[in-house]
Amino acid sequence: MAAKGEGPLNTERVSADVQAQIDAAEARRRRLGVAQDDPATPSDKR
Repeated sequence: MAAKGEGPLNTERVSADVQAQIDAAEARRRRLGVAQDDPATPSDKR
């Protein structure tokens, strides 16, 4: 979806709780081997 530009639009300013959920989900995806290697994914924006 992100490659098509259809990802979430409200990722600029998220709360610490929401960022923790995003980080945990990304960690789970990496552990499961389904992580996206998409540089457009805002994983470290805080």
